[in-house]
Amino acid sequence: MPRRRAGERANEQASVRARASWSNSLGDVEPLNLDAVETDLADVEKALARLDDGSYWTDENTQLPIDPAHLAIHPTARTNPSPLS
Repeated sequence: MPRRRAGERANEQASVRARASWSNSLGDVEPLNLDAVETDLADVEKALARLDDGSYWTDENTQLPIDPAHLAIHPTARTNPSPLS
Protein backbone atom coordinates (compact mmCIF):
# COMPACT_ATOMS: atom_id res chain seq x y z
CA MET A 1 0.00 0.00 0.00
CA PRO A 2 1.56 3.34 -0.99
CA ARG A 3 2.25 5.88 1.73
CA ARG A 4 0.02 8.92 1.78
CA ARG A 5 1.38 12.41 1.97
CA ALA A 6 0.60 14.67 4.93
CA GLY A 7 -1.73 16.76 2.76
CA GLU A 8 -3.68 13.68 1.74
CA ARG A 9 -4.02 12.63 5.39
CA ALA A 10 -5.23 16.12 6.34
CA ASN A 11 -7.79 16.08 3.52
CA GLU A 12 -9.00 12.64 4.58
CA GLN A 13 -9.27 13.73 8.22
CA ALA A 14 -11.23 16.83 7.20
CA SER A 15 -13.56 14.64 5.14
CA VAL A 16 -14.10 12.27 8.07
CA ARG A 17 -14.78 15.21 10.37
CA ALA A 18 -17.29 16.64 7.89
CA ARG A 19 -19.16 13.32 7.68
CA ALA A 20 -18.99 12.48 11.39
CA SER A 21 -22.18 13.24 13.23
CA TRP A 22 -24.45 11.82 15.88
CA SER A 23 -28.13 12.07 16.53
CA ASN A 24 -29.26 13.68 19.78
CA SER A 25 -32.34 12.62 21.74
CA LEU A 26 -34.57 14.84 19.57
CA GLY A 27 -33.37 13.16 16.39
CA ASP A 28 -31.46 16.23 15.22
CA VAL A 29 -28.09 15.48 13.70
CA GLU A 30 -25.21 17.32 15.35
CA PRO A 31 -21.53 17.30 14.39
CA LEU A 32 -19.36 14.93 16.36
CA ASN A 33 -16.60 16.74 18.23
CA LEU A 34 -13.59 14.63 17.24
CA ASP A 35 -11.23 16.83 19.24
CA ALA A 36 -13.17 15.94 22.39
CA VAL A 37 -13.10 12.25 21.44
CA GLU A 38 -9.32 12.42 20.97
CA THR A 39 -8.94 14.17 24.35
CA ASP A 40 -11.08 11.51 26.04
CA LEU A 41 -9.01 8.75 24.44
CA ALA A 42 -5.79 10.40 25.63
CA ASP A 43 -7.24 10.59 29.17
CA VAL A 44 -8.10 6.87 29.06
CA GLU A 45 -4.60 6.02 27.83
CA LYS A 46 -3.11 8.06 30.71
CA ALA A 47 -5.37 6.27 33.20
CA LEU A 48 -4.27 2.88 31.84
CA ALA A 49 -0.61 3.92 32.10
CA ARG A 50 -1.23 4.99 35.70
CA LEU A 51 -2.79 1.60 36.41
CA ASP A 52 0.27 -0.09 34.95
CA ASP A 53 2.75 1.97 36.98
CA GLY A 54 0.71 1.74 40.21
CA SER A 55 -0.10 5.45 40.52
CA TYR A 56 -3.77 5.29 39.46
CA TRP A 57 -5.09 5.61 43.02
CA THR A 58 -2.78 8.53 43.92
CA ASP A 59 -3.46 12.25 43.44
CA GLU A 60 -0.80 13.67 41.10
CA ASN A 61 -0.55 16.94 43.04
CA THR A 62 -0.79 15.92 46.69
CA GLN A 63 0.35 12.29 46.51
CA LEU A 64 -2.66 11.44 48.72
CA PRO A 65 -5.06 8.64 47.79
CA ILE A 66 -7.84 9.59 45.38
CA ASP A 67 -11.30 8.96 46.82
CA PRO A 68 -12.58 5.68 45.28
CA ALA A 69 -16.06 7.21 44.95
CA HIS A 70 -14.55 10.02 42.85
CA LEU A 71 -12.75 7.50 40.62
CA ALA A 72 -15.97 5.51 40.25
CA ILE A 73 -17.64 8.59 38.78
CA HIS A 74 -14.55 9.97 36.98
CA PRO A 75 -12.32 6.98 36.13
CA THR A 76 -9.77 9.14 34.29
CA ALA A 77 -9.32 11.57 37.22
CA ARG A 78 -5.73 12.22 38.19
CA THR A 79 -6.50 14.36 41.24
CA ASN A 80 -9.03 14.58 44.03
CA PRO A 81 -11.81 17.11 43.47
CA SER A 82 -11.11 20.54 44.89
CA PRO A 83 -12.98 21.27 48.12
CA LEU A 84 -14.90 24.07 46.36
CA SER A 85 -16.34 21.89 43.56
